[in-house]
This record gives sequence, structure tokens and C-alpha cells, in this order.
Amino acid sequence: MAVKLKSTILSILVILLSITFNSCGSESHKDVEEEIKTSSLLGKWYLFDYYWENDRECETKSFIQFNKDGTFRRVDYFNISGLGCILEHDDTGTYTFDTVNNKIYTYYYRGEVEGELSTDIYVNVRLTSETFYSDYDEGGEGNVDDWNVGYKK
Repeated sequence: MAVKLKSTILSILVILLSITFNSCGSESHKDVEEEIKTSSLLGKWYLFDYYWENDRECETKSFIQFNKDGTFRRVDYFNISGLGCILEHDDTGTYTFDTVNNKIYTYYYRGEVEGELSTDIYVNVRLTSETFYSDYDEGGEGNVDDWNVGYKK
């Protein structure tokens, strides 16, 4: 009788422990996936693939850098006829990466309108260890301004 009772208690403990570990494991797995995706975004990404026509050599100087502390820097160059390659924007601010909806929100103050907070959204983010593609909603108004813009490390 005592052996049977010990066996039953041991079986119940094993079942409870396996339920506990399985439920924790699935939540941890999701957190780990999001952390891996977010850490893959970190670093400096150079523009290399886009649909508009301009001086490709000049444009490929453009980059966006995502930092671990939630800050970013985006530098855009543009070729203007007669003036050559000029700096168009040098924005710094903060960002959030919505890994569930594959969107990156950038928040920054641009000098063109003093004190006005700007929000841009990278939508449909497709991220690998070496490339980062997205559509781009400048101003965060819900309209895609640039499609399938590509960056590489």
C-alpha cells in the first residue's frame, strides 16, 4: 500500500512539473524569438536597393543605424543636378520595433519644422542577418511613400 501511494504521488509530481516546464518554455521561446529578431536589427544598414532613379553611388552613402539603447541615426544623401551629392537629412531619435506586426517606428525632431516631432514607419519589415527590406511610410500617415527599400550591413 505504501509503495502504491508513493508511486501515485511521484506520478502526480512528474505531471505537475512537466506542465509547469512546458508552459514556461513556450513563453520563453516567444521572448527569445523577439529578442533574436530585435538584436538582428541592431547595427548600421546602408541603402542599396530602391525603386527611384537617382545617382546610385551618392544614395548608397545613406544609412540607418539602430542602437541597443533604442536610439537611431538616419543619414540621407541625394544627388541634385549641378550640386552633386549633398546631405539631405541627418536625423537622430528613438525607435521601437513591433516584432509582431513587423513595423519599426522612428521618432525624431527634424530641423525643418523646429520642435515638431516626426514619426516614420518602416512597414512589412523583412529582416535577415545581412539584409533589411521594408516599405516606408514617411510621416506615419498610413500611406506608403517608398516600396521595397533595401538596406544591407
